[in-house]
Amino acid sequence: ARGQELLASGDVQSARLLLQRGAEAGDGRSALLLGTTYDPTPGNNPDSAVVNVPDADLALTKSVSDATPSLGSNVTFTIALANSGANTAQGVTVNDSLPAGLTFVSATPSVGTYSSGTGVWTVGNVAVGATPSLTIVATVTQYTAITNVATVTATTHDPASANNTDDAVVNVRDTDLAVTKVVDNPAPLLGSNVTFTVTAANNGVDDATGVTVNDLLPAGLTFVSATPSVGTYASGTGIWTVGSVASGATPSLQIVATVTAITQP
Repeated sequence: ARGQELLASGDVQSARLLLQRGAEAGDGRSALLLGTTYDPTPGNNPDSAVVNVPDADLALTKSVSDATPSLGSNVTFTIALANSGANTAQGVTVNDSLPAGLTFVSATPSVGTYSSGTGVWTVGNVAVGATPSLTIVATVTQYTAITNVATVTATTHDPASANNTDDAVVNVRDTDLAVTKVVDNPAPLLGSNVTFTVTAANNGVDDATGVTVNDLLPAGLTFVSATPSVGTYASGTGIWTVGSVASGATPSLQIVATVTAITQP
């Protein structure tokens, strides 16, 4: 009753102190008027639970052994993963399906398995600091710029997904080789020498590699000498091994031969 009187008079502080004492003494009415059941040990009332979703920062890089291969040659793609996050990345897979223009030859994963049919590299878990890799050998089968894309995903959250995809481009060299051949004397005398000049021009936009020219002298001509501007000429096989021909280059070969027979038209 006294507590109620104090509350009615506006002396809230005194009323609260009196009601609290009554509540401590077990007076249920005082506890009710106080607005709560008295807790003699309030220090253990608050508590918390922390939920920390693990994250892993996976980064994927991709490179190719030869960005300007010849048609029909093999190239090797290398996919490298790195986990620079704070936790192990779980359920890691990489999708690297070869596009048109590339034919699968072989694959060598450092961990896990690669399926050429689906293009999926099943990596598994990638620990912090680990750097698993995959190499794929493929044959280039068409003339065009070919972009090969690889993307990594994981069941573990990746807060920086911008580095999860990379690509490598192969562009088959575009060369236009043109061979011309002239002779200094189209109507020579029997037993005289003639000089043939062979020119191999590259009119394409890219350098040509592994260039050879076949010029084996026929019956009625006996080899005397050969002077290639580049490479070597073998008179026995008639092969001029030119090597590389840069775009716009015009290497030449001069062959001197003796006319040993006259062929009537």
